[in-house]
Amino acid sequence: VTPMRTATRSDAARIPTDQVARELQDVLGQKLTAFIAGSKDPKATGKWVQGRQPHPDTEQRLRAARQVLEVLLQSDSAQTARVWFIGMNPHLGDDSPAEAIRDGHFKDVIAAARNFANT
Repeated sequence: VTPMRTATRSDAARIPTDQVARELQDVLGQKLTAFIAGSKDPKATGKWVQGRQPHPDTEQRLRAARQVLEVLLQSDSAQTARVWFIGMNPHLGDDSPAEAIRDGHFKDVIAAARNFANT
């Protein structure tokens, strides 16, 4: 697993999309990363890692997921973070964080991640 570089809000946008996809794939796996991004094709993750630019909506989901992952990895292991992404979450109406990001509920998921990291 490649360690994530902690980004400040000001430089998070400068992280190349291929690096964002790679970091997510390293922790969450190819299939879950594609699901979060809204793609039905798990191989799409590999294409993004190799430099293919995703649709802007897809990129927004990837970047939101990376931000959430960064919060989680500050206090927990990669394995715990992955399990958190796929588990039912009471702060998200019992949807999983992966589903909530896919559905565009970025603020709710980051709030749930911060809540989890602070407990």
